[in-house]
Amino acid sequence: MDPGTAAILGAAVGALGTGAAALASAWLGARAVRQQTAAQHLQADQQRQFEQARARREARSKAYADLIDLTQVVGTRVLEMNRSESYDEDSVRRVLEQLGELLSRSARVQVEGPVSLIASTDAIVKAVIACRKTLMALAVLPGAPPELRDEPRATLTQRCRADLKTLGGALDEFVKEARGVLGNDGA
Repeated sequence: MDPGTAAILGAAVGALGTGAAALASAWLGARAVRQQTAAQHLQADQQRQFEQARARREARSKAYADLIDLTQVVGTRVLEMNRSESYDEDSVRRVLEQLGELLSRSARVQVEGPVSLIASTDAIVKAVIACRKTLMALAVLPGAPPELRDEPRATLTQRCRADLKTLGGALDEFVKEARGVLGNDGA
């Protein structure tokens, strides 16, 4: 082989090798960029999911705390009425307004979820409605259920105490379940 042909052949092999190396390098670089982009998308999705879960947890936590706080306030006021056996119309009307707000807050909890809290929230609602009816009968307010209006005051007072105890039990169950929900990352 003459030196000119060898030089041309060597240059062609070198160019081919350089081209192959450049192609392989470009392919590996593109692959690395695709992997990095996929990893960044995955990380962004995870961050978005984390932020959504955090926002959901904060909203749920606030809704739960609002319901718990107002239930305790109402329970304390009704307990004070029971202890003094004083059910004046103005005090009862204020408590009835708070019971209405309590129903609104329980609806917010049901909207925030999860579904597993519906039963314990419903138990609070049922106890609130029973307490509301009994208080209306004790204060002789219009709209009190007819079957309660005819009951003796002592019976109504006992019934109110039982309603309050039911409300306390429903609240305890709700708190237990709410802790479980919030302890589970609010999912």
